[in-house]
Amino acid sequence: MAARFRLLLFSALLGIIAVAATIPLQSAEADPRRIAWDAQDTLDRYLYLWRNERFDEMYELTASSLREKTSRQTFVETLKKASREGVRLREYAVGDPVRGKKKRTASQLSIPVRMVFVRTVAGPSADETIKVNKSIAAVQEGSEWRISGSVTGTGKGKGRKYIEGLIP
Repeated sequence: MAARFRLLLFSALLGIIAVAATIPLQSAEADPRRIAWDAQDTLDRYLYLWRNERFDEMYELTASSLREKTSRQTFVETLKKASREGVRLREYAVGDPVRGKKKRTASQLSIPVRMVFVRTVAGPSADETIKVNKSIAAVQEGSEWRISGSVTGTGKGKGRKYIEGLIP
């Protein structure tokens, strides 16, 4: 009786395995939502590091094409200089990634972001608040998402051009 039960159980398990093998597996990489979340997460980490003045770590999240044009030292020193001059990223909000009208693929997305910077002004005048709306490009390099640069942008405040010059 026990042997018959084991044989029946073994046959049932083989049947389940055979049925499971015919069900196509969905790759996490094929899921557009997963791709968008990963790209969005990278930009969120990049801006978090900026807000916390961890510029060296920010550089690690940039695309190889950006690193070819800008050395780590130049990148870090530019942001440190802005920080010494009183420019700080105060807050940001990352939007949902979109494929642009130009040749954007699943491995290249444009991510809208709203940033608020504060520029400390010496003297009796109040600090300047600078609001910037940008679309930042992210590219997939291997299995990692990287920040590759600005696509478009608008903003308000006298220091806007200066701030936008800091954004890759």
